This record gives sequence, structure tokens and C-alpha cells, in this order.
Amino acid sequence: MCFFEKPHAFYTYQSEKEISLYALVSVPFGRYFRVGLVWQQVANPIQPFYVIKHIDEIVADKLLTMISYQLIVFCTNYYGAPLQEVLSAAIPSFMRKTQKPYCSIVAQTDQKPQLVPLTDDQLCFIQRASVDKKFHIHLLRGITGSGKTRCYLELIQEAINRKGNVLLMVPEINLTPQLLEHLQGIKEASFFVYHSQLTPKKRIACFQAALSGQQSCIFLTTRSGIFLPIERVQLIIVDEEHDVSYKQQEGSFRYHARDLAIKLAQLHDCPCVLGSATPSLKMMDKAIEHQVQYSVLNKRATGQSLPDFKIIPGTRATWTEPLNFQILKEIRDSLHSNHQVLFYLNRRGYVPRLFCVECKETLLCKSCLTPFVYHLDKKQLSCHYCGRHTPAPTLCSTCHNELLPLGFGTERLAEFLKQAFPSYPVFVIDTDHLTTHKQVTEQLDLIKKEKAALIIGTQMIGKGHDWPLVRLAVLLISAHHLENDLNDQVAQHIVQAAGRCGRHAPGTVIIPVHHDQQVPDLLTDLLKHDYESYSKHMLTVKKQECSPPYTHQAKILFRSKNLSEMLSSLRELARPIPTVLCQGPLLDYPMKRGVYWQAYLLINTSKRVQRDQLLTQMINQCQHDVILKKIYHALDIDPC
Repeated sequence: MCFFEKPHAFYTYQSEKEISLYALVSVPFGRYFRVGLVWQQVANPIQPFYVIKHIDEIVADKLLTMISYQLIVFCTNYYGAPLQEVLSAAIPSFMRKTQKPYCSIVAQTDQKPQLVPLTDDQLCFIQRASVDKKFHIHLLRGITGSGKTRCYLELIQEAINRKGNVLLMVPEINLTPQLLEHLQGIKEASFFVYHSQLTPKKRIACFQAALSGQQSCIFLTTRSGIFLPIERVQLIIVDEEHDVSYKQQEGSFRYHARDLAIKLAQLHDCPCVLGSATPSLKMMDKAIEHQVQYSVLNKRATGQSLPDFKIIPGTRATWTEPLNFQILKEIRDSLHSNHQVLFYLNRRGYVPRLFCVECKETLLCKSCLTPFVYHLDKKQLSCHYCGRHTPAPTLCSTCHNELLPLGFGTERLAEFLKQAFPSYPVFVIDTDHLTTHKQVTEQLDLIKKEKAALIIGTQMIGKGHDWPLVRLAVLLISAHHLENDLNDQVAQHIVQAAGRCGRHAPGTVIIPVHHDQQVPDLLTDLLKHDYESYSKHMLTVKKQECSPPYTHQAKILFRSKNLSEMLSSLRELARPIPTVLCQGPLLDYPMKRGVYWQAYLLINTSKRVQRDQLLTQMINQCQHDVILKKIYHALDIDPC
């Protein structure tokens, strides 16, 4: 018996009734009753020194399948997470209570989507991916608008025709409505949606449908859906496989849903299709080395060419004018032609920071020491890491001088565009303005109904959206990223955001730069729509740097109220390890959460076995050292 609240602990109970493995039961524990999971059955247990208590009642029967069990065991071994932490992710809290069985199927509508004929590239991929029904990984790199979703539909229909179930994963909740609309064309299938913003009743219905063993079901889920106990899975699809949202970033169980999807496909012995316009470097390396099957869609399904890129030099963006006259003219011409203009700006709020010129200091969050973001609509400073809010001051609290706003956020850009183009609607798509799944859906519907309009968005706009009237996109990329830090994540945002433009007619993508700014060579590959060359160059750099995907990394994360004591202990912990294998201690970002300071040690080895041995050695020391065992620690395997 194991309890969800007690890591590393197992308890023995007895029952005269036959109880199946992985059943949820209520048992006496101290002065109270607790709900636990039957993890193992023992016919003749060794009689302990205490009296074995009886199970009180069965709360729910068998919440895991054998494959779910195998996946959970794999997670505990690979990610080094406590079993109870993995179980908490696999069996959500709403399933740990007595529930009446219900089954709510997402009903099909009478309106079926109109499907255009398949292109030659699409047919070639579908034929390749359909040949082998056993486990294999197939990476599909398709340029934006090339019809990856249409390929998914064909593969899904094949799996449904064989009476199998399908797991289709997306990185974010706001992608589920449009995919569900496409899935209405699948015949003889039941649909279930699973994500965190659904009501517990609907998520329970999905969980129970998975357990019931129904056939011909499509489960459309986000990251957490990887643990649904689905039987007879014949196809797993991970859309936008590169997206960092698939990585769990908090807690002591930090898994990657894409990697677990591959493991799950191996357990089900079924194909796993990974799709993206900008695949992760890890998967691109496997494709180049022929470790996975690899297909490319180089043409848009509409026959339209990819948009042209324009690098427009201009003065540095000022407080009054974030865009120069040439860009404003392009925007005006596009609006007068009844077209929509898209702005990519990955900074929320009104301004990213407030700065005192006299004190030379930025206003920081006291809880995590990161810059406060100013939100004009709420007249407050917000921390985008810990969620702390405070009223926005007008003067510096130290010298009482005025505070200088630095940079532009989506709020400030929206205000500027409303003043510059008062006759046209402005839509903002970010997590400040759209906090619920319903709000996202309503906003997207409004955009589809408008003709000429201005759309501002963060990275939310770069995934899967098809706006036929967008002919012009303006990508406001920071000078720092363009000159010094054009990493794979920034490159993916550029390609994905640009891909919303010109899907049904010729389009143009503008990237403003300063007069004296040099355009890096890596950006040139992206401007030529050559993501593969960019990937090969970056992989060469990674190999020279001895970093993933050519090495195996892990972080040991620490949290303590006493910073100096923690850093001193971590230096002693890392001292016996060569610096080429262990870096740190390093302060995390943010370096503080509330009263707790955050630091980490980074393990980087050429072989996974070596990494695992080092981790075992260091974790054992953490559990036995007088000071370290009082400091919270957690593992983050494959943090990149």
C-alpha cells in the first residue's frame, strides 16, 4: 500500500475480500482514514512486530493498466522521482475520491470539414508511416502551412478503422478547439479532450473512458494526458514536438511528455509520429543519424509560397515610437487592402521594467529578485515568476525621482497601434488578457470574423493558427537575441510566428533592426526558410561545446533559506567531482522564491551510465550529510 502524500513509504494492510492491483482503497492510518493505492499483493507476508490493520473499503477499482504501471516504474527509475510523486501525476486528485461512473463523449457535429486533395509529399509521408504498424518513431518536419494536421487525420482514420485508440498530444490548451474541429471528419470514432482547464467531471469521464477499454477512441490531450490508462493504443502523435511546454518545469517530478510518448509507444508496440515545422535539435540529430524515420513537407498545402523576409533598419525603438515610418507605411498599406497584420512580441505587460536613472536600479520583486513588469490596465507591478503584485509607484522610493519605463510589452504596443490606426480593431493574445480556454476560443472567433485588423501576440500565436487574411507579420525580436543569443528556442519562435503569414496569398515578414546592428549568419538561414541548415550548424556548435544532445545532463536543484550555508555545502558536495563533469553551485533563475534561495549543480557526462552513477553518489551524500539533508533537493533529468 502506498499513499500519495508520503514519498518513499509503503505500508502493509490485509483484506478478506479479493482486491485487484492498483485499486484505490480507504484504510485506517493513525487516528484518521486515508486513501491509498494497492501497489503489490503478498500471499504470505512476514509477520511484522505490529498488528496488520484491515482495509476499510474500496474507493475505486483498478485505476492503472499494466502498461500504465510499466510507464510509472520507468519514470521512477529514469527521472529519479519518488514513486508517490509519479503516482500523483498519473492519478490526479479528482480520481482519488469516490466517483459515480459516467462517460461523456465529445459528440461529433453534422458539419464535416472540407478536405482538400492530398499533395504528393503528404501521400509519400502517409505511405511511409503506414507501412509498419509496430513501434517506430517517425519525425515529420513540415513547413508552416504544409498540411501536417491533414496527414495526422489520415493516419488516425487508419488506426480507427483497425478498432484501435489514438493519443494525440498538443503543447497548449488553446490548440485543442481547432484540432477538434478537424477531427470531426474522422468516421466511427469517439472523442475525448483532457487538459487542466476542463471541469473535474469531464476529466473523470475521459479517465474512465480510457480505463473502460473502449475501442476507436481519440484522446486529444496536453502534457498531463500522457498518463491516461488507455488500452489498445495503435498510434501516438505529438504535435509541435519541439515545444518547451511538454517539459514539466516544477516539483520533484520533471518529466518530458514527448520522451514519455516515445516510451509509451514502445510499450504499446505502436508507431509514434512527431510533427513540427521546427523540430528540436535532439530529434533533428536522430533524423540526420538515421535513428528515426524522417519525412519532410517542403510545400504549403495551399500551393502558396512562403513569405518574403525584410530586414528593415531603423532607429532604436523609443518610448513614443516603437516602429519607424517605413514599417508604419507597410502596416497602413496592408490595412487599406483589407488584410490583417500580425505582431509578434514575446513580452507581456505595458513595459518590462521600471528604472531609476538616479539610483541606477531596476524595481525588483522582493520574493524572487527578478524585474517587476508594469501593467497599466491594473496600475500595478507584477512578477511573472512568482505572481507577486504590488501597486505601481510613480516615484523612486529611495531618491523620489521619476521612474523611467524601459522597453515595450504587448499592452504598450496595443496602445500605440490604437493611436496610430484608430479605425481598426486591435486584438491582444497573451496569458494576461486571455486567462481561460473559453476566452482564447472567443478571441480567435472574433479575429476570424474581422477583415482588416491588428493582432498582437506572444509565443501563443506561433502554434497552429491559420488566419487567411494575415499578409504582413512584424517580428519584434530583441537586439540581444538577434546578436548574441539566437538559440534554438528563439529561432523556433521566429519561424513559427512568421509561418502564420501569407498562407493563402503572398505575404511579407518584417524584422526591424537598429542601424548599426549586424544580422547574424544563423538568421540568414532562417530568412531563407532553411531550418535544416540552421539545425546542422547548431548541432555542430553543440558537439564542439560538449552539450546536449551529444551529452547527458542533469540538474540537482536545491532550495534553502540560508544562501551562504547552502552554497558552502554544495561546494563541498561537488569538490570530489571533476569540473568537466560537474559545474556549480550556480544560482538558479529566478534565484529566489519567497524566503527560499535557489541554486543547482549541473552534471554533464558523455555517457548516461556515468551520469546516473554520479547522481546516485551525490543524492546519497545529500541524504546522509547533516546540513544537506535539511536542504530541499530535486532532480531535473535532461533539463534542456
